[in-house]
Amino acid sequence: MEIHKIFSDIYSIKYEDQPLNEFRRLFSEWSNPEYLEIFFETHKADLNTKFYHNMSVERAILDTLEDADSLEKKMISLARGAGSLQTMFLPLHELERNGVIFSDRKAYGGMQKSWLRIYAIKTLDEVLVITGGTIKLTRSMQEREHTNKELLKMQRAKDFLKQEGIYDQNGFLDLEF
Repeated sequence: MEIHKIFSDIYSIKYEDQPLNEFRRLFSEWSNPEYLEIFFETHKADLNTKFYHNMSVERAILDTLEDADSLEKKMISLARGAGSLQTMFLPLHELERNGVIFSDRKAYGGMQKSWLRIYAIKTLDEVLVITGGTIKLTRSMQEREHTNKELLKMQRAKDFLKQEGIYDQNGFLDLEF
């Protein structure tokens, strides 16, 4: 596992089994129509609910391509000084405890009912580490294997940071990029 700097105070995990860090992996997948077709065909039953009004795979692909492009542009704009990228990442859990070393966070795509999620860990001094992300079509993350995997990746990343003694900005400054 490696840590890559993405923006000021924003890092991303690169897992051993992936060629890209998670930030790059997400936007690569979300902008790839072939990947999206396979994903939505696999999870077609989740689109055939009242919540998504029996959305077609084709519509889901187009919506995802548009939402991902908008999300990436917004993140880059905020990182370049148009605002705070930190404000995009909200607590993952409704009842978040104060004072925890690592806080679980999530960012949404910009579309209404966006299913795009980017997951991150926030340190006490506001450094964000992107641990993964996915397309979330169900109410809870535990309902599907691909979303539950993201919870496990968050924990794995926390364990790695603790093992490496990285708890705040100073720990990241010691890394070589």
